[in-house]
Amino acid sequence: MAGMPAYAGNQHIDLPSTIELSHDPMNIIIDPQGLRTAAKGETMPRRKYFLAAVHIEFIMFKGKQEVYEINLFCQDQSTLELIVVPEAIKNDTSTLDALGFTWNRNLNRYYYLSGGGCVHGHTMNKALEKLAEFLEKKRQAGEENQNNGLILLCKNQDYLAPLLNLLSPDLTLNTIKGFGLLNSVCQISEIQFNKVGNGVCMSTSVTSGTRTEEILAKTKPEILYKALETGLQTSLPGYEDFVQPHCFPVDGSKVKSLKARSKNLEGMYDLDMFLSAELKLNKVEVYLEGIYAVDHKDLRHKCDIVAHKFCQALVDLNLDLPTLRQKFSTALFNINPDLILNQMDKPQRLKVINQTRACIDFVHQYFRRGFGHRI
Repeated sequence: MAGMPAYAGNQHIDLPSTIELSHDPMNIIIDPQGLRTAAKGETMPRRKYFLAAVHIEFIMFKGKQEVYEINLFCQDQSTLELIVVPEAIKNDTSTLDALGFTWNRNLNRYYYLSGGGCVHGHTMNKALEKLAEFLEKKRQAGEENQNNGLILLCKNQDYLAPLLNLLSPDLTLNTIKGFGLLNSVCQISEIQFNKVGNGVCMSTSVTSGTRTEEILAKTKPEILYKALETGLQTSLPGYEDFVQPHCFPVDGSKVKSLKARSKNLEGMYDLDMFLSAELKLNKVEVYLEGIYAVDHKDLRHKCDIVAHKFCQALVDLNLDLPTLRQKFSTALFNINPDLILNQMDKPQRLKVINQTRACIDFVHQYFRRGFGHRI
């Protein structure tokens, strides 16, 4: 595998105290030395991994991420497409129609029009069974794809978060060993859909440093995989150029913090709804720029999106609801708008400064009216 160094026969000599032996039985075959050459903690151990890019489609519904599509593209060119009818919106026909679902009365089931044609929609439990079966088969692959575990690649933490909520502990313990985020390597532009004959081809530009290249692919997870190859300038991302510098283990602090972030953001739902209502009531002009931008299908009103993104920014500043409640118990506390505005370029800041200041004022009203103390 490209980027995988040969193991020397004297690796047991003068090893640091942080080195530990791996208990994974597959290591006996792949690496008889059985060494974990990275320090314990956040670095992935030096192993042979199987890489799969994952693209998730989801919508926000009552403060939660509801996943309706899971797509994978793997290093062996295999793919998986799973369409899900979320339990929370299964009776919301207008939302399902807007997402692209169609009800077949004769077969008594939903279908979804995707790049692969008309696809049957599964329940989430059935979809997760199929996902686990697919991933476990990749974990047990032989020959050139033999591995010590899977690395799942997502576009960024906002796409990884809903995936983490779906994966079972058994799957992350035995099959999936780590995660990687594309935006730690490169950035991609908005994906364009191009008509090619009777099919559709997707394209995007990949930017890494000062270098920008155009890539083509058939699916969104393939776009992610090819973007990673382009960003790293390699045809097979390996340990040295990708896993070690950019990936993190399933049981590390990064995953724990992402799960906590999702939970804290869900806890802001009441404040989220209050901000959205006030933005609409006061006719605040809003823009989906900078931290307020969306890069996936979002059926919500623009004010709903801005309110949610503002709450997300607060959580990222360690200002979750309990923290805000505690801080607003003192009359002197104020949220500095620059903490949010300075995360954006100047043109974006100028566009969103009024909506940001308005949201801060509405947060003050929320707590002054005592809403923040409701459990």
